[in-house]
Amino acid sequence: MGKIINIVVFVLMTGSFSLYAAGILKLTKTEKGEIQWGITPENARLTTAGTNPFSKGERVYHAGNYGEALKLLAKAVDADPQNEAVPEAQILIASCHNELGNKKEALAVYKAFIAKYPTHTKIMTVKKKFALLGGEI
Repeated sequence: MGKIINIVVFVLMTGSFSLYAAGILKLTKTEKGEIQWGITPENARLTTAGTNPFSKGERVYHAGNYGEALKLLAKAVDADPQNEAVPEAQILIASCHNELGNKKEALAVYKAFIAKYPTHTKIMTVKKKFALLGGEI
């Protein structure tokens, strides 16, 4: 039986074009000593980010720079309020406020999200976060 090694793979950036891959790289050493590898499909995610302001804000958020992410995401939403990425950006904006200790602002953004996107795929998650912060619907 071979040995399995798991490595988290996440970012490759070159110039003005970014390739973001998140998943688990599995390296398996066979009984013959050969190395086999692959990214687990259940965890793999691959997106081209480029210079999209929503993607840039998301990358900065996931890097833990909540203040800068808040600025980038708010600017992106203001510049293109009809963009399909706006609901996801609003969730991240609320999370940024929460991470920065701005509970009141986070609650306001979550409440607006719940009112505007009642059928969104992440509505239950947003409602849970809203309730955990003490919000009442």
